[in-house]
Amino acid sequence: MPLTPSLAPFAERDYRLLFAAQAVSLLGSWMTPIALAFAVLELTDSPTALGIVLGAELVPVAVLLLAGGVWADRLPRMRVMVAADVISAAGQGAMGVLLISGHAQVWQLAVLATVGGAADAFHQPAWAGLLPETVPEELLQRANALRHLESNVARVAGPVIAGILVATAGAGWAILADALSFLVAAAVLSRMAVGRRAVDAEPGGFREDLARGWSEVRSRLWLMAMVLDTGLWVLVIWGPYWVLGPIVANRELDGASSWAVISAAYGLGTVAGGAAGLRVHPRRPLLVAVVINAAFAPMLALLAVAAPTWSIALAAVPAGAAVSLYLVLWDTTVQQRVPREALARVASYERAATFALMPVGMALAGPVAARLGVAETLWISVGWLGVSTVFLLCMPSVRGLERLSSSARA
Repeated sequence: MPLTPSLAPFAERDYRLLFAAQAVSLLGSWMTPIALAFAVLELTDSPTALGIVLGAELVPVAVLLLAGGVWADRLPRMRVMVAADVISAAGQGAMGVLLISGHAQVWQLAVLATVGGAADAFHQPAWAGLLPETVPEELLQRANALRHLESNVARVAGPVIAGILVATAGAGWAILADALSFLVAAAVLSRMAVGRRAVDAEPGGFREDLARGWSEVRSRLWLMAMVLDTGLWVLVIWGPYWVLGPIVANRELDGASSWAVISAAYGLGTVAGGAAGLRVHPRRPLLVAVVINAAFAPMLALLAVAAPTWSIALAAVPAGAAVSLYLVLWDTTVQQRVPREALARVASYERAATFALMPVGMALAGPVAARLGVAETLWISVGWLGVSTVFLLCMPSVRGLERLSSSARA
């Protein structure tokens, strides 16, 4: 029975395997933050200790992403992902055993979280480079849309499953389930036909490869501008939203229940945005991506004035949808226009900008709000979103970039 056009990527065996591996891995990965948070609080009841452990994973990701991009372009990408999953499984397995046996200490959990972050720094660029190899180019956007749908569903389901496991069996067992998910993902990935050999790349050392990756970014003004904008977006908008949103809910609304409703509405929007990516194929994808990203502003403004929960939740749906569709259009554009042999390195530069500035944005949101006020800080985020939107729309290379309908590279 033929598949509908939206599901056409599933006709490709390698894409089915990649999708299945990622589904299992993502489900486990979204369980761990919940389980680990309760495990640390049970050990110490210290917010500082919790921040150290949860942040320990982000540091090696930010530091090692560029190296991960180089090696994901040098080595067989499928094998890089399998190795990263096995290392993650070992780290999560050790963490789970320590918790179950009652011998866990905070420093051990932080070190093991660092191991997982280091593995992820190699897994992410390899994934970015491998996906375009699994489907014909005309199916790339649908393949990306299905991938984001999968991620957003796991983002909702993972914490729910984690909550049940933590309440019934304990945090250690939830983290062991995550370790098992990495092993299952590695086994599924190992069956893929693509990604078994290194892509054709120019000869040279590590520094030369890193420099060529940067050259690919710098040679495209639209790419350089969007990567810079993404880094500033997580610094000025994403960080304050995630830190100050719960504060508004706690001080001005109905506490945790209000934030849960807003977060659920945002999650619903991300699923809708992924679904839209299956059908929406704009002629100028970056123009559409930049315009729809402004949908985040109403939600931030309503948070700033502490509007009723229902109104913020209503605004959170298009905000989540916009971010999800933005990512689908962005990923597809990069995959189509960057040479395959450099794609992992380019993806690593993009992700490095995000992971380097995301914790900074979260760390600064509190002190800035303490000095200027919570509402004022959120209004700054709204203002910056407007400035960045206008700036990008003023760039001909961004607003005029057209969707490719062939295998041409630009």
